[in-house]
Amino acid sequence: MIEYFKFSKGEWRAIFLLLTLITLSFATTIFSKKTPSSNDNMEKFKREIAEFEAKQKQIADSLAVIRGNRKYYSNEKFASNFPLYSTNDTIDKNKNRRSEYTIKKQYELKKIELNSCDTNDIMKVPQFGAKRAKKIVEYRDRLGGFADLSQLLEIFSLQDFKIEYLEKYFYIDEKRIKKLSINSADYKELIQHPYMDAYLVKTVLQYREKNGKIDSITEFQQCTHAYEELIKRLTPYLSFD
Repeated sequence: MIEYFKFSKGEWRAIFLLLTLITLSFATTIFSKKTPSSNDNMEKFKREIAEFEAKQKQIADSLAVIRGNRKYYSNEKFASNFPLYSTNDTIDKNKNRRSEYTIKKQYELKKIELNSCDTNDIMKVPQFGAKRAKKIVEYRDRLGGFADLSQLLEIFSLQDFKIEYLEKYFYIDEKRIKKLSINSADYKELIQHPYMDAYLVKTVLQYREKNGKIDSITEFQQCTHAYEELIKRLTPYLSFD
């Protein structure tokens, strides 16, 4: 029985070689089913390129159709079809607007006369709002008018301004100042003036009772003993009629 399975060395080699070939053949078959060949990969890549180029061509054709249907109008044709939107009219309107703006700007930059203006005029000046404008008009009315631009700095909310800035936007007409009659004004009228205090007013009234009229600013200074700076401030406002 053992003799049936007894092979020579040559026969064993042949058997081993045969088994090896069978194993390789089986493995090749399995691998070829799972992994596509390089030729298959190349064919698939070529197909993808062809599809991409076809899409690009389709997009280019669509754009060409759109461009072919688009219409362009010259200025003349557009102006004739749409007269309300004429190019020349638009240019003229823009010029007129610029001219109006320039005129308005020049008007706004004109200097303002402080003794005749109102709050709206003052509010045209940069940094001068409604509150500051109101304060200026109120102080002007108490004074009887401004005699010098530096008087604006006597208003609390304007004390930080420089006189050079005020000179750019304001000027004063002293002829518009309302005089205070020192010989006929009563206590209430005199005390309302910012430069007159209670002591000064009583002194004036007492002097008038004893001596009659005050004839000049010099006599006023002598009877009231007012200091020189106060006399300079009061001089534009006093009348000795």
